[in-house]
Amino acid sequence: MYNLIIKSEKYPGLILRTIDADDQEELRTWKNSNKLSFFFQSEISAEMQLNWYQKYSASDDGYMFIIEEIMPVNNHKIGCMGYRFLDDNSIDLYNIIRGQKSICGQKIAHAMEIMINFISVFNKNISCKVLKNNPAKNWYLRIGFELSKNFDDYVLLKPKKKIFLQKNFTILERKD
Repeated sequence: MYNLIIKSEKYPGLILRTIDADDQEELRTWKNSNKLSFFFQSEISAEMQLNWYQKYSASDDGYMFIIEEIMPVNNHKIGCMGYRFLDDNSIDLYNIIRGQKSICGQKIAHAMEIMINFISVFNKNISCKVLKNNPAKNWYLRIGFELSKNFDDYVLLKPKKKIFLQKNFTILERKD
């Protein structure tokens, strides 16, 4: 697994960087604060989070990113998002979380554009499963996703290619 930083000329105030062990408590807090918007709705303990991170770190089937707003002194973590390769040769977007309610959804949308541009190089179908009762479902539609399939308790959304595929990103390897 690589330690990556993804930047975009279009959105110079944002970066996506791969998560590390120091991000675990924040990720757990964000997920627990929004648990009713996800398929797994139980409270995540510190031990469960550590187990997830260990499996994630040993895998090469996708990446989880912290979205950071670039600040003069210390960057500000505003959310997270990830992608994973599925067995059907597609890519699933998951754990898209706005870190705090006060964070502007537009910044998360810009980060989504950066990530989708990055993963589009794999030339696979990209989609996101969203629970029907998830308040973010309308946000996805507003920022350029479209309904692909409708299921009993969730919808499958896909990004519209003409909106997202701009190829305007730079990949750097993190030096920790």
